[in-house]
Amino acid sequence: MKNLKQKLKLFPITVILFIVLSFFLLIYIGGCSPNIEENKQANIETVMLLPENSIPFFFQDLIFINIKVNDSINGNFIFDSGSDQLYLDSLFVAENNIPTHKRKKKKIRGVGSDTPNVPISNTIKLELDSLTKIYNNVPIINIRALSNKKIDGVLGADFFQNKVLKINFDSSYLQIIKPNEFIIPAGFDSLKLFLTENKTIINCGALIIDSLYIEGWTILDLGSAHALTFTSVIANEYKFNEIIKNKYSVPRKNAGYGGKSHSYYFRAENLKMANFTLEKPLLNYSTDKKGALSFWGILGLLGTKVLKRFDLIFDFPNKKLYLRPNSHFCEHFSSNMTGFYGKLFKSDTCEGYLIENVIENSSAHKAGILAGDIITHLNGLEISSFTSFERKNLFYQDTLELQFIIKRGNVIHNFKMIPQEIL
Repeated sequence: MKNLKQKLKLFPITVILFIVLSFFLLIYIGGCSPNIEENKQANIETVMLLPENSIPFFFQDLIFINIKVNDSINGNFIFDSGSDQLYLDSLFVAENNIPTHKRKKKKIRGVGSDTPNVPISNTIKLELDSLTKIYNNVPIINIRALSNKKIDGVLGADFFQNKVLKINFDSSYLQIIKPNEFIIPAGFDSLKLFLTENKTIINCGALIIDSLYIEGWTILDLGSAHALTFTSVIANEYKFNEIIKNKYSVPRKNAGYGGKSHSYYFRAENLKMANFTLEKPLLNYSTDKKGALSFWGILGLLGTKVLKRFDLIFDFPNKKLYLRPNSHFCEHFSSNMTGFYGKLFKSDTCEGYLIENVIENSSAHKAGILAGDIITHLNGLEISSFTSFERKNLFYQDTLELQFIIKRGNVIHNFKMIPQEIL
């Protein structure tokens, strides 16, 4: 494939829309499980300061909203502008006796090569503020097991597609605006916004190194907790493996509903959206040979590490995205500090944080920590005693020495390390 940069600029939008129909929700999980109760006190002041007709949400890498399901059930949902449809968690469905089809199933796909065949449910009614929508053929999947978060469902952009939706990350609230009442506020730039099968598509670009700038159509994905994830097609065309020297490898067993995925993380020179430029962003590129990140025709997925830096207004009826830098705009793009990735783990004999991957030459690697180790204590306290917010802050700081008690098989080990940014 030659001259892909030129092809991306000229690529007919109708073809792009057709390609993205085959994409499925990518949920890149970053951080630990959000706990609404833990953060209630921290959010009291924010709630008190919210403007009239606003809807509060909890943000921890992703946007979590409380939604009413079937008139009486409260659910903790992710709002994902890259989701192709509504999804419900299987445990949430079972706990609330939501009927599912015994025989009828639906094939879904996402990152990775798997295309699982899952049960479905019909007549799912969602209510948020003044909006109500009934869904059919809703896939039922084990979102909590995949994400290690208490997620009851995933909501796509179609819920808001006849409205104007404002997202304020500084104060964590949404506003739903009637199109005839919407006035473009001062200080906002705009981009063309295309919506097909719920997927929102905009144009952006990134300066990878001094001599290589890549621009193209990108899925604006609030369900991705990353900055910009390039497809493997883009990575292969521009020979990322050869030209990007300083990078680290992250394999994931459950990157999405399609199964395993692999990416390399690196620091680019800049990233551009509309007239705004973000300096030294931490980006990643896929090496997948199958699945949603291996398709040709788009740049990749633009996630919340970028989007949280703006006030966003989705004008769905007029196909416009308005954006304005907020207080997070100039924040440093942090890379992994500890050098490991994992998730909370609990069995009959052990409870802790299971390390699934250790990055080469990282602080964890140099300290002797291995994949498969289970952290039971952090700085003298049981890991389960930390809230998700406290645990994440400790893992991502670079001044305090961390002391771990780790279970490796049947042997207990003590480790010390000072987190240090990899890139």
